[in-house]
Amino acid sequence: HVGKKKQDPSRVVPAIVWRRTGAALRSWTVHKRYQQGDLLALLSEDGMEIEILEVLMQVYQQPQQDSFSNFKMPVFAVAIVMVLGYQYVKGKGAFDPGLTEGV
Repeated sequence: HVGKKKQDPSRVVPAIVWRRTGAALRSWTVHKRYQQGDLLALLSEDGMEIEILEVLMQVYQQPQQDSFSNFKMPVFAVAIVMVLGYQYVKGKGAFDPGLTEGV
């Protein structure tokens, strides 16, 4: 989905369901692994068989936006205006006493 327009028909997310018939289960569990496929363990109803599956598909998670990203631009703009204002007043000077003496 990254880099595709919102109107692109290939962005439509299909509903995928896996179904598998087999022996009844007593229990199952998932073991998540970092940067690897998750493991799925199935225990048969009689407790005599354990089946371990690896889930290779990963869910795409959109990276979170920086909480200060909307705040940075106004802060930089105000800082630049303050620096330019300071340099104007300090150098050329709207409050320069020498400007009023010539009158």
